[in-house]
Amino acid sequence: MPGFAHLHTVSGFSLRYGASHPERLAERASERGMDALALTDRDSLGGAVRFAKACAAAGVRPLFGVELAVEEFEFGVSGAGRRRAPVRGGAFVHESAPRVTFLARDGGRGWADLCRIVSAAHAGEGPPLLSRGDNRGDGLIVLLGVESDVGRALAAGRPDRATRLLEPWREIYGDSLRLEAVWHGRQGTGPGSLRLAARTVGFAAEQRVRPVLSNAVRYADPGLGPVVDVLDAARRLVPIDPTKELDSGEAWLKGAGEMARVAERVVEAAGFRVMPRTGCWSRPGPLPPSVLSIPRTISVSAPFTSLSRISSGPGSAPPSGRSPHGRWPAWCGAAMTGGGRTGSGCTRSRTSSPITGSPLIS
Repeated sequence: MPGFAHLHTVSGFSLRYGASHPERLAERASERGMDALALTDRDSLGGAVRFAKACAAAGVRPLFGVELAVEEFEFGVSGAGRRRAPVRGGAFVHESAPRVTFLARDGGRGWADLCRIVSAAHAGEGPPLLSRGDNRGDGLIVLLGVESDVGRALAAGRPDRATRLLEPWREIYGDSLRLEAVWHGRQGTGPGSLRLAARTVGFAAEQRVRPVLSNAVRYADPGLGPVVDVLDAARRLVPIDPTKELDSGEAWLKGAGEMARVAERVVEAAGFRVMPRTGCWSRPGPLPPSVLSIPRTISVSAPFTSLSRISSGPGSAPPSGRSPHGRWPAWCGAAMTGGGRTGSGCTRSRTSSPITGSPLIS
């Protein structure tokens, strides 16, 4: 399926976290029919040059980003609860700070903002941490995922707190803010669970923030879950414990078909149902159904603005061919697409993609 893009992907340049080289990720993206791929390594842009060269060789458009630990906007949260000592099953390396993914857009300005926030995160002592004062940038798109403060509040079943934590992000980044949903086949309500992904989609609809479906990719091919278990143990300085939750094996660079099925399952779990006349998903609730409508048919991949199609230029038409569901999607509802007509009207919103400046249809 042409036009599919993963927007949250790490490589081996994410020290003791990513399990695949940038070249392998670019090769697999091309083999699985993706037009573009984002590299969002942890705390570093060190893999950007190799990734760009690999994407050029593979015929894939490179998108650039970074995943950073950020200082929380709400005071007094990080100190809540006692830290468990290593002798009592805790880790020598404490990873309590929320993490957020930043993507560059608008060509050079977005890249400059990425470089600036990475430098700012490394300016202090200790592990890289982006301060509240440096957490801004007109050339950035922000993905608040399962490890963000908002994502953690949703996992804890606290939508009221998630709403409060969302406000400073909304004030700073406005329409460039996205809520990232991830399903890795896990049980319960924690990161990678279906319930948390569904909560995120529903919360995004209620807050009028565009939802983004991501696979939080850590390796290029299936079967590499045990490798990241070793990396996690080495990073946190703890032994691998089979009695605890290990990697689910789902954080690989899935093709558009797999992600389309994930998207439909998450949307169904969020309570959306197909509207026969429009072919869109709608969830009953206190708001008019049309405000919560999102498209059912998938060729970019699903009712998420994040499974994005990178077009070839301003005003370009959709690629030829049909989607797995028989037709190209109609992007319905301003609440989910971030602009345009509501009700039965359909629209596509455009945002410039990183570096190249060509439109990223989302």
